[in-house]
This record gives sequence, C-alpha cells and structure tokens, in this order.
Amino acid sequence: AVAGMMLSAIISDTILFRSPTTTEEDKAAVRELAEIAGVDYEKYGMDMLKAGADISDYSAEKLAGNDTKEFESAGKTFSCGQISVMDLAPINAKKADIMEATKAAKGYAASYLMVTDILAEDTYLWFTSGAEEAAKKAFGKKAEDGAVYLPKVMSRKKQVAPFLLKAYAE
Repeated sequence: AVAGMMLSAIISDTILFRSPTTTEEDKAAVRELAEIAGVDYEKYGMDMLKAGADISDYSAEKLAGNDTKEFESAGKTFSCGQISVMDLAPINAKKADIMEATKAAKGYAASYLMVTDILAEDTYLWFTSGAEEAAKKAFGKKAEDGAVYLPKVMSRKKQVAPFLLKAYAE
C-alpha cells in the first residue's frame, strides 16, 4: 500500500515522466515501487492521470484554486495555477468563469492558468484581463483569446514562472 502511494506521488509529480522536472531517480524509483506494488506503472499511471484529469463535475471556483501558487515581482502579486487535462473541450467551456474566479479570489494584479494537455505535452497559458502584455513579453508570443500557446511546456517551476517573474520585473 505504501509503495502504491509513493508510486502515485511520483507519477503525479512527473506527469508520468513527461515533465522536464523528471529525474533518473524518479524513473528508477517508479520501476522499483511498481514491482513492489505489483502493477504495470505505465498502465497504472495513465489510468491515474485520466482519473485526475476528469474535471467534468468541478465548479469554476474549484478549478480556479486548483494547484495555484502566488508570485511577487516588482511589487505586483500574481497567481499561476495548473490543470492537467486529456481533453481540452470541457475546460475550454468553463474558461471565462474560471479566470474571473481566479482573479477575484484575492485581488491579484493578474492571474494565469496553465491548461496542460498531458497527451500532447503542450500548455495553453490563460490569463486574466490586464495580463496580456506580461504574457507576450514573457514568452515572445502573440496572445489569442486570452491565452498564449506554449508547445512542449509542462512545468510551471521551470518553464513558466521564471519568465513571468522576469517580465514583471522589467
């Protein structure tokens, strides 16, 4: 049971080795823990990610607060959350409500939400009104419909937050 919980934690944290934060130690630990738990980690991991990516019955407020962290740069506080999905359609249908709930929650200067497609290994970085310039500056990309498309981006820690922090500092 403990090996299964540890296995689940590593799979979740590394998005089944798709995250750039994945280490060789993570991979070795997953193989060993899967053997102890008696599971095929690839099948188990995909089933687990599918279950975690089902947001169909989540409210906009719950999605807005999902895995969100605060950042501060140049006296401005902003939030950046992340939701991992396997199908963009259900979350796209709730986009406006999610982003308003995110910004309104604590009066941030801006709020960002990484909508990460686990299968494509891409992210759409959604942002609230007033945040478009910082997003464009951070990633050098044109924003469309309140979002910037970031191919092969999956890590807030390594691939999103540092660029947003720099954009706000400038």
